[in-house]
Amino acid sequence: FLNLSYESPTLRKMQERVFREQLRLALELELPVIVHSRGGAHATTARVLEEEGMQAVGGCIQFFEGTQDDVARYVELGFAFTIGSSVTFPDPGGWYEAVRAVPDELLLLETDAPYLPHAGKGSEQSTGADIHVVAEAVARVRNVVPAVVRARSVANLRKVLSRISG
Repeated sequence: FLNLSYESPTLRKMQERVFREQLRLALELELPVIVHSRGGAHATTARVLEEEGMQAVGGCIQFFEGTQDDVARYVELGFAFTIGSSVTFPDPGGWYEAVRAVPDELLLLETDAPYLPHAGKGSEQSTGADIHVVAEAVARVRNVVPAVVRARSVANLRKVLSRISG
């Protein structure tokens, strides 16, 4: 495995096979899934989720950094989105539009602690306590007050992961 790169067709086939096995287990257990999909993999991820019938259990796309089209695909599958610390940085070109496209009832927050500190934190690692900074940035991008974003995120988390939390 050490000689396989992210671009390797062999590695991609292996990843998809294992991903499908995990999705099938989630379906069997009737549990939602949490999926971290890199920007260039959203089309494949959405296709596999659809082919495996994951709309039956749903879940969320963790640390979402896709496009408005990606939002639309995942919404059709009933998936929520976690928006993380990257929203605290300047828009690299259109990503804020995707953040605005996430329906209110599918919006979740995260920090991706400890790996991605928010803008202004420098090289320090992120912690869960930084969630308020993410909420403020999402509120700014979506033109709402932070308290609304925080409340929606908590309510949505309880709904999206209700089968896990009891």
